[in-house]
Parts: sequence; C-alpha cells; structure tokens
Amino acid sequence: MGEPNPEAAAKELLEEFWVRTSQTADWFANPYRHVPNPFWWSWNTDGSPVPTLLSMGASALGPAQLTPLHRNPLGLILGSVLDFRRFAEPAPFPDLYVCATNVRTNQLKVFERRELSTDVLCASACLPSVDWPVVIDGEAYWDGGFRADPAISPLLESPRLQPSDHDDPIDVVLIGINPLIRDDLPLLAWQIMDRANEISLNSSVIDEVKRLMMMNDVLTDIERLDPKLRRQVKALHALAGKRVVRLHYIESEREMAPLGVASKNNTALPFLEMLRECGYRAAKRWWEAEGGAKDFANSDSKEWRARIKQHFIEPHRWDAPTAPAHRKEAARASVQALAAVTATPPSMAVAEREPAGVSNTAVPPRRAQKTSRRAAGGA
Repeated sequence: MGEPNPEAAAKELLEEFWVRTSQTADWFANPYRHVPNPFWWSWNTDGSPVPTLLSMGASALGPAQLTPLHRNPLGLILGSVLDFRRFAEPAPFPDLYVCATNVRTNQLKVFERRELSTDVLCASACLPSVDWPVVIDGEAYWDGGFRADPAISPLLESPRLQPSDHDDPIDVVLIGINPLIRDDLPLLAWQIMDRANEISLNSSVIDEVKRLMMMNDVLTDIERLDPKLRRQVKALHALAGKRVVRLHYIESEREMAPLGVASKNNTALPFLEMLRECGYRAAKRWWEAEGGAKDFANSDSKEWRARIKQHFIEPHRWDAPTAPAHRKEAARASVQALAAVTATPPSMAVAEREPAGVSNTAVPPRRAQKTSRRAAGGA
C-alpha cells in the first residue's frame, strides 16, 4: 500500500464532521433545521414561524433559562472526530491559533495548537444567545469573533515567520463568510438582528486589515529611504521582523447575503453541502477570474490590493468614500424608499424663516450677559 494522502484524509475527516453534525442535530431535535416545505422553498428561514418564535424567545430568555441541563452537541461531535493528543505533537502539523473572547475581561484569548481541546473549539464558536459560556481554567469564554475575526497577528508572529535572511512579503488568505456589504436595508426584526451580528463580527477583521495596510504603507515608504537610514529605521523595536503582508480575500457575498440569521443554525445536510459547493465556486472564481493565480505567479502583482480596496474601501483611510453596492439599482431603491417613509413632512418642519433683522445664531448664556451689560453701560 502507498503512503496515505494527507489532503484526501483531511477532506474525508471534514466530510465526516459535517455528516455527524447533521445527524447529531437531528438527534437533539434542532428546531432550526430546515424541513422541505413547498410553501417555504428558500434556505432563508428567518421569516418562517418556528425561527421567528425562537428569536422572540431568545430576546427574553438566555440559554441558561432555556436549557438548564446543559450539554453542547458540538462538543460531542468534536470529541468523536478529533484526536486532540495529536495536536500536541511538534511536527509536521502547521501552526494553528484559535481565538475566544474572555467574558469577564473583554480581552482576546489566543490558544495555540498544543492547547487545543474540545472546550477550546467550543469556546471559539460560542454565540451567547445560543449556548452557555465555556469555562477554561477558571475563565468563561464566548466566540472569538467579538474581538478578532480572525486574529491575524498571532499567525504573523509565528516562529516560522520570524526574521530570516530575507524579508519577502507574507501571503495571508482571508475567507469571508459574513457579508461586509449588504444592498438591502434591514428593517424587519430578524434582519436587524442578523445585520447587527454581522457588523459586530466584521468590525474586528476590518480594523485588523486597516492596521496591516497602514503597516504596509510604512514599510513601503521605508524602502525609499537612503540605505543607511533605512537600516537604522528597520532596527527600531516596533519594526522588528515586520514584513509586507499581501492580503487575499475570498468571498461569496452575493450568495451568502440572502441567507439570514436562522440559517446559521440550519444543520440540514443538503444545506451544508450547498454551502460547501458555494465555497468551491468562490475559491475557483477568486483563483481564475479575480487575480488569485496572477498574484501567486507574480510577486509584483497588485490584484490583491485592488480587491482589498474594493471590499474594505481604502482600509488605511478614515475618510474613505462609500463602498460601491453589488446591485446599485436595488440599493438605491431601498434607500429612496426609506427616505420617503422617514422624511419629515413640510408641515412639521421647524426651520422657518426668521423675521428681518433677527439673527438665529445661538449665543452662550454668559457671553450674552456680558454683551447686555456692555450695551447697558454704553447706553
């Protein structure tokens, strides 16, 4: 027999994980599981009765009130699929960092590969509205996305990427799941909840990208300095080991945006398989049509920068222009409809023309008193 193929084994293990996820959710009677229904054909079940009632209940009751006898199905699946003892082995595994948010301190906790366990992975995926906090070493944790989604810095500080005899750029591939840009305005309750969740989880990665792009600009400017001065600047502690980071962004926002918040709990196997195929299409589109292959074939390619600018809108600028819509007409129509509904009627407008000779400029009280006194003295 030949040597085992690690790639094939990884795909087989991932397939087993998703199949068991679907099966275990059925055993636990997952109420969010999509059930084929001729009256509700869409995968987006936000407006269907069961998710709507559950969302209403979740706004008033926490997981501890809904499930006093706690048992995390995800922990059962992970424990049966993964052998965590192997993650503690030094080689040949790549570096791996998993993040969680400390509920008490509001700080990010980064777990290294050798620290991985069922609890660590459950903590990194713990949404507080769905599951109990996960306790690790006396501290309670929620999903790491509240503080970093994902945390790129630990990866860049990995011993394998520390300073060597070269300072070539580092390639980092980001996989976008929650849409950064939505053309439709969230007005219904579940739409507002979904978008608020997306904004919360996306904000950390946006800030991380901004920081990295600012550092890229600094490093690029340093290369233009006189060689002697350049060496002195690079010797600064704050710049030690820093290299340009080329950020590659793979996303499928057009396909993911129609899926609402309830879909995040949908464990129907056909739905999970649909998401997998969506991921394959997004990766292929990025590689063949959006500059991925060109970036990796030519180190001078700037396709990645144009893509980051398109999605993160000049991330190193705070006064950046508004991001372009995916569907311009749909976005414009929804905003115009909102403006028409919320605009102040002319009869209620308070900005009326002042009488002639009367100024509408506000004067601070103390200054007004001094002015009146001077006027009285002059009289």
